[in-house]
Amino acid sequence: MTAKTAAERKRAQREREAERLQRLGHRVMQLELYQSTADALDRLCQIGDFEQPAEVITLLIHSADQIAKRDPSRFADLVSVTCHEVSVSEVTAQRLDTEGAAEASRLDRAEA
Repeated sequence: MTAKTAAERKRAQREREAERLQRLGHRVMQLELYQSTADALDRLCQIGDFEQPAEVITLLIHSADQIAKRDPSRFADLVSVTCHEVSVSEVTAQRLDTEGAAEASRLDRAEA
């Protein structure tokens, strides 16, 4: 039996790795993040002392799955979109009223 070349050993290693990943159901996903989401992921990595963002994402998915199995309403709360509350100051409200009334008056004159 002849010794394998470096290229043959490397090819065999790649084949074994591809077979292993296939057995595990491995798949690669492309993920596009906006800056605030990337910042949140970086913060989670830092707080949890994770080196790889993929590790945080994997753990979050499995944790969310466990929550969903135990209590779907808690999962719904977890993934619900947080709406930012908008409040208008009294000064701004008065200005909008004044400018709105002026615009309405201008439109009324233009229609007459």
